[in-house]
Amino acid sequence: FFFPRVFSAIMMLGVRDGERSAAQVWSTGVKVHSVACSSEAVNAHSRQSTYGVVAVGSGEEVRNTISLWGYATRKDLGAGTPEHFPTKPRQIAQTPCDGDVACMQFLRGSRLVSGHTNGMVVIHRILGLQDHIDTYRDGDEEQLASDSPRFETMGQWNRHRGAVTSISVMDDNVVSVGEDGAICLFGPGPHAQVIKGAEPVIMHAVQWMASKRVATAGSAVKIWDLNTDSARPVITLLPSARGVFVQSLSVHPTIPTYIASGESSGAVCVWDTRNTAYPLTRKDMHTGPVINVAFHPTSPRLLFSLSGEECMCLDMARMLESHGTAYRQDDEGTVSALLSADSSARHSQLALHPGTNSYVVGSYSETISAGEAIPPSIGG
Repeated sequence: FFFPRVFSAIMMLGVRDGERSAAQVWSTGVKVHSVACSSEAVNAHSRQSTYGVVAVGSGEEVRNTISLWGYATRKDLGAGTPEHFPTKPRQIAQTPCDGDVACMQFLRGSRLVSGHTNGMVVIHRILGLQDHIDTYRDGDEEQLASDSPRFETMGQWNRHRGAVTSISVMDDNVVSVGEDGAICLFGPGPHAQVIKGAEPVIMHAVQWMASKRVATAGSAVKIWDLNTDSARPVITLLPSARGVFVQSLSVHPTIPTYIASGESSGAVCVWDTRNTAYPLTRKDMHTGPVINVAFHPTSPRLLFSLSGEECMCLDMARMLESHGTAYRQDDEGTVSALLSADSSARHSQLALHPGTNSYVVGSYSETISAGEAIPPSIGG
């Protein structure tokens, strides 16, 4: 395989709760269009560190690729040191692919699903990934450097008439949306269920809510029952103003009636689907479109959002404490800035790694950035 040249790590500073906090930035040698974090991680107590894997998908290249990077989060150096979080990653595997890699998500069992601008949805098996992670736990540096995972294509589908924009996985089921406004459901078998014309505009995001029920982002947040082929949603949550589109969404991991949405205006909303008239809260988090919103999977009081210019975190502890009671406007939460792009960099996608307590942000300027997702002052 062809491996792009990797440059030395540099330091980038973000701001959190009024204090300067370190995030590490590494060059990938390719424009990063998508990132995804594996849920598989291992604690190496002898090193006081945790090892995780992130996938990086390229775009706008002569030869696009998906690459895997392994990195450790050190716990023995103390906060404030440049190497505290995380350590420099190493590229451990790579595979070529057709079309820009628009979106990715890991499946259980060392598998990765990718969506591409040529309309393809591809499932990859990553052979040797768990063995590689276990090697780090065992402390064999020589074996870690030589024992590289490799990709194997398990299946691929071409059901979209245009670019795939977002995918979501639940167990062995994959759902995708795209520029054609269609919803496609792929199960373990060779066939796909397609709902054509679900949106008259581009669908920007999709996420599973429960078995056979998904939420999508486009002209509005819409919730669909996939038990039918109906092109009518069962719930619609309208954006905050005319001419505004919903660019991203995230379903709360423990309160499934809560959905966060990011708008083209830069606003972030949190909805309770039991009340579709207005959101629980709306905050003008960004000056440009919100590319991603994501509840932290293990500390869901934290809601992350990403625009082309910055990555933000909203602590909703007081709002969630009032769940099930009368909502108060002073429960809107505290906003913190984690990462800011310079004038030459544009962020492309955000992913959270619960096993290593880190966030990862891709950039069109051929970099990935990683930093601490849950500050010690906040905790779980």
